Amino acid sequence: MPANKHFGWSPNPEAVGDVMSQLRHPLLGPASEAIKGSGAGTKALLWKNVEQLVGQYPVRTQAIGDCVSQGAATAVDVVKATSIQSGGAGIWRAETASEAIYGLSRVEVGQGKLGRDDGSYGAWGAKAVKDYGTLVRERYGQHDLGVYSGKLAREWGVDGLPDELEPVAHEHLIQEISLVETYEDVRDALANGYAVTIASMQGFRDVRDDDGFLKPSGEWPHQMAVIGMDDEFERPGVLVMNSWGSNWVSGPTRHNQPPGSFWVDADVLETKILSDEDSWAFGDYEGWPAKTLNLRII
Repeated sequence: MPANKHFGWSPNPEAVGDVMSQLRHPLLGPASEAIKGSGAGTKALLWKNVEQLVGQYPVRTQAIGDCVSQGAATAVDVVKATSIQSGGAGIWRAETASEAIYGLSRVEVGQGKLGRDDGSYGAWGAKAVKDYGTLVRERYGQHDLGVYSGKLAREWGVDGLPDELEPVAHEHLIQEISLVETYEDVRDALANGYAVTIASMQGFRDVRDDDGFLKPSGEWPHQMAVIGMDDEFERPGVLVMNSWGSNWVSGPTRHNQPPGSFWVDADVLETKILSDEDSWAFGDYEGWPAKTLNLRII
């Protein structure tokens, strides 16, 4: 594994329960009748919507234990790009800045309970993008977010997002978050343009098999993002985007997937990842409406 093998998540059922208690739709399953079953037998390669806007897919490389914000930022990018590509309002300015999400999740949401230790919780990251918002990789006055900085992430993880940036972030909210519990939840969310963050203790090997999947192995206290799914294939599964750069994993790929990504079998996702109960669907509208996507199935 490379030197940038950083983690930054741990299970916290209390934090998850607290966030869920504040949501109108705490669980995706009961809230998503409009999209239920819509992903069956299809594929949704949502990362291609990002590529359509920026060219080469932006692979993230975390420098500290800020994986929660990296996974959340990846999911926001996919939701944003898919909305734009399917005729939604707005333009693509730049990829989402993880440092802002990290600070917001730990301080504005988490009230500084983690002190100076690295890390956050999936629920806190999800609440951060829903209630406080997001920034992109550009300069905001004296604050230059053009290039990822682990140093800045750590500073904001202690001090929080600077007050003058909070109104700007609040202009760019994820409108809905819900906990996902099953592969079908994730599959149907992706089929309608809703990306998913996944956080668990499950680790994987670093060489893909002939179909592009990684075999579960060891423990990773880690958050990543699901940016595609393929329920047409003989092995139904999802494409997971990591934040360890391009070269930490090797082996065969499918659908021209981004460097640093890997496929996870449906049963592995459900029994070994979602069972840790801190994985979240990010939606861009109130509720979970079914959508017709221009690039949903490629």
